[in-house]
Amino acid sequence: MVVQAISLNVARSSDPELATPRTQPSKIRMVLLATDLTGASQVATEQAIDLAASIGARLLIVNVIAPREPGDTGPMALHPTIVRLDQQRASREGPLLKIVERARARRLDAAFLLWVGEPGKCIVAAA
Repeated sequence: MVVQAISLNVARSSDPELATPRTQPSKIRMVLLATDLTGASQVATEQAIDLAASIGARLLIVNVIAPREPGDTGPMALHPTIVRLDQQRASREGPLLKIVERARARRLDAAFLLWVGEPGKCIVAAA
């Protein structure tokens, strides 16, 4: 499942407007990036970092582990090995920290949330 909260049509970082910070402070103080950490989310990640940098906003990265429900017939139900919750958390913390480090290299205030639950509800709660 690909979850992306950034659906803005933001230009690439080669856009001069995004390359230079605004002289007027933006009323937007935070950009929320909901990511599943897959390759499909990389464009949204770059756009979120660019957007936050261009308006001087904080970046909050949200990743949600959806627990497997009894009777689940989704892709994880077919997987022969059930990955424990602590293993899922451990495998996601490194990639989330890398996004935070990339944002901080652009002098952004950045942090991540790694929650367990239904992704849609968790993303709305984080917002």
